[in-house]
Amino acid sequence: MKIALCQINPTVGDLEGNLQKILDFIKRAKKMGAELVIFPELATTGYFPFDLIHRSGFVEDVERINNEVKKHSRGIGVILGTITYTDPEKPIYNAKDPSSIAYGGGRIYHNSALFFHNKKLIFKYNKIKLPSFDIYNEERYFTPGDSAETVEFKGMKIGINICEDIWFENGPYEEEVKKDADLIVNISASPFFYDKPLLRFNMVSEKVKKSGIPTIYLNLVGGQDEVIFDGNSFVLNGEGKPLKKLKGFEEDMEIVELENKPIEITFYEKYASIYNALVLGIKDYFRKNGLKKAIVGLSGGIDSALVLALGSFALGRENITALFLPSRYTSTESVKDAEIVAKNLGIKLLTVSIDRAFNVIRDSLHPIFGERPFDITEENLQARIRGLLLMAYANKFGGMVLTTGNKSEIAVGYNTLYGDTVGGIAVIGDLYKRDVYHLCGWINENIQDVFPESLFTKPPSAELRKDQKDEDDLPPYSILDRVLEGLIEKNLGYKELLDIAGNRDVLEDILKRYYRNEYKRKQLPIVLKVSPKAFGIGRRMPITGGYRR
Repeated sequence: MKIALCQINPTVGDLEGNLQKILDFIKRAKKMGAELVIFPELATTGYFPFDLIHRSGFVEDVERINNEVKKHSRGIGVILGTITYTDPEKPIYNAKDPSSIAYGGGRIYHNSALFFHNKKLIFKYNKIKLPSFDIYNEERYFTPGDSAETVEFKGMKIGINICEDIWFENGPYEEEVKKDADLIVNISASPFFYDKPLLRFNMVSEKVKKSGIPTIYLNLVGGQDEVIFDGNSFVLNGEGKPLKKLKGFEEDMEIVELENKPIEITFYEKYASIYNALVLGIKDYFRKNGLKKAIVGLSGGIDSALVLALGSFALGRENITALFLPSRYTSTESVKDAEIVAKNLGIKLLTVSIDRAFNVIRDSLHPIFGERPFDITEENLQARIRGLLLMAYANKFGGMVLTTGNKSEIAVGYNTLYGDTVGGIAVIGDLYKRDVYHLCGWINENIQDVFPESLFTKPPSAELRKDQKDEDDLPPYSILDRVLEGLIEKNLGYKELLDIAGNRDVLEDILKRYYRNEYKRKQLPIVLKVSPKAFGIGRRMPITGGYRR
């Protein structure tokens, strides 16, 4: 049997656009002789629609889309990831609270896989294991299914499950194994973080080696706000060997037959995958929101240089504007480095000094400030002037500012609200400082020689006061990044963090900065997620709180 794997990039809520994409892929699959065509989890709605599910008319429109797909299943089987619902006899929500009444739904919703053939629904599977960790919140919206069954198609017993279902030991996958499935299909919307594609492949491969059942793993692809889906779908034979692998970070369609011979496959290494994820995240955020132009404040440091490069590769250099906004504290090295990076990328550099604006505002505040000495107030003032100029340019000429802060800075609040935090996307907000250097090095070696050696060797500096260096204010990044990774990604305890920091005062300083700056993180632009734990919807911490360990 020829099976078409459709690794598509839907847009959340664009039901008509998603429908047209699905129908186009079905048409292509038919022309290629496929007997079965498979689409990822929530292909009709995109992942994840959140409270759109409760919007009046939304699920009715999804049902209409489902029926349209069913009409196009003549002569071909179609497995479709979508939302289904039922209206219970009794309300399932708090009938007194107005928010519950409006957004509780009053309905039972399922994350479903529908199997159509010859314009009929021949099988329905409701996702059983609903994730509610990190970016996931499916238990808030969906009711879990209660059984994992198989369906007969073309003389083959097929088991279907959805994303999280396959990650559990003795879960729905194993139930379908017990029911003598000849083929198991998992449709997914599995978000990317570095090493996730290989982790995912190894997990499924181990299950297949135990079960002896050929398995299809079909993943979504594309950027959705801060979340990136990498695709990297694959098919394994009963020995757990790959028969087919789809592309990473782009739409793809492949035909597979389970009788195919095994092939050798590879996955991107860490920084190659991060590069591709960030480029896709930028590209899709702009495309799906009807944006075209981007603005980057180029400082002469490595962070903004990386953001400019990523924006250029994602959107095209003709759609990027670089603004260089020097002050009296900007070094000649930074001037030179900014010019080199812009030239290497083929981007015109616009220069506007902030000194005049700084002097005017400082003089305006003098009657209030008096002779109080220069401090962080004046440092933040410079950053906010730069933010003002970047946003003014964006308003006047159209476009969106790309925010340039890295994860290390964001974690300890080494940034200025309404200053260097302005923008629509924090492109490298999930990269520690060490990762910024590594990714720049990878780009120089594999994509284009963009970053001069001086960016790698000069001490990082915000250049908001004379002779300022980051490590005058912060612990060395070699220590800071390791402590933060232990704290954020690994959720280590105090004693383990102390072992990493090597000094109690250093650790206490990091923890103090980390906890007291939660209010800043709540006001940040969205951070493109490329690690297991990024700042954003997958990490929910209180602003007001007394725990500091």
